[in-house]
Amino acid sequence: MEDPDDSTLVEHWTDEKRRERYQYYAREKYEFYKAAREVAFKANIEYGKWLLASGLVVHGGAIYAINAIKDGSKPTLMHGLLVGAQWNVAGIVFVLIAGLSAWLNFQYAAHIYNDWANPLMVYKTDQFPEDSNKADPVGATRLLSIFAGLLALWAFVASAANVFFALKSAY
Repeated sequence: MEDPDDSTLVEHWTDEKRRERYQYYAREKYEFYKAAREVAFKANIEYGKWLLASGLVVHGGAIYAINAIKDGSKPTLMHGLLVGAQWNVAGIVFVLIAGLSAWLNFQYAAHIYNDWANPLMVYKTDQFPEDSNKADPVGATRLLSIFAGLLALWAFVASAANVFFALKSAY
């Protein structure tokens, strides 16, 4: 006959203190995973709004400013301003990539926490979450978002440098 203390069902364990400790720990983990799932959902919305709004405003405003200082009678100025505008369009693309990858990051995290927030883990030891995935989509999308954000920043700096150089050359 099987030893009840080796059972995956916690209620079969003979040591009441061990059962209480396990259930306390498992319930705390379960509550943490539920809370983390909710935070991931909320962060997904807030971070996405902030990232898209700020990035698009910065690069869109720069394109508007470049358009306001153009002077068709100065070809070198126009070329420099055009290159600056191209850098800002690239920056907008990088902001959108960063926003998409950040959204995917929070989606993956919420999915993982949703899987891990399993109430059965409080009563069955074989239901405790394990991270058995070979791939790390949360880490990958986090890095992609960071790099795309840095490239968007670089595009803004490159645009500003081109515009300042064009203005300096033209005047």
